[in-house]
Amino acid sequence: MRAASSTYDTAPLTEEGRNLGAVLGRLSRDPENWYDFKADAAALLPDLADITVEANAEWGQWDIWLQHKHEYRMTPITASAGILRVLALLAAAHDSAHEGVPMFEEPENGLHPSRVPQLLSRLRGRTSDPATLTSGHGRQPLVTSHPPVALAAAPEEVRESVVFLDTVPRFGHGLPPRKPPRARKVAESGDRGTFVTPLEVRKYLDPVGRFARGA
Repeated sequence: MRAASSTYDTAPLTEEGRNLGAVLGRLSRDPENWYDFKADAAALLPDLADITVEANAEWGQWDIWLQHKHEYRMTPITASAGILRVLALLAAAHDSAHEGVPMFEEPENGLHPSRVPQLLSRLRGRTSDPATLTSGHGRQPLVTSHPPVALAAAPEEVRESVVFLDTVPRFGHGLPPRKPPRARKVAESGDRGTFVTPLEVRKYLDPVGRFARGA
């Protein structure tokens, strides 16, 4: 994410964020979208006063400057990984040229736990309304996480979309044991092994083990 990006790069954000500068440059050309992006960034990074993106014609690259309150502005080279990761998540969510399904793994990394609800809210705000979609268009963020932080921060209406993934050993036919993946929704009842109960969810969200001790 600290690498310089070509002004000719029109691709979506890469998996490792190498072309973050190019995506920010593309966003900055749309004043309304750029304003929304910076508003989201300010909500998650309150010490970040401004983001400046300039096209460097001589080098054919985007120059990115981050201005923190009461500090000199800096380039992404000297910015923290947490700040860059938040900017990358938001850039992918705001990139109107490339919609589809942006996938984020453990979005809470590099972000203070108190700001995770704000991040999920901002990502949800970039989700397309199914009622207004046409074929081949729209955005649906997909978030995966191991720690309970993200799920604990999600509002109740979002938890309806939560799917628990794990593996279950399978034996038979004289073959070595297999561990195929299993996907389970949250429900009060159903066929055995096909759902996660609300009590199991509460145990998962309980980091100090109150439910494990019978509380």
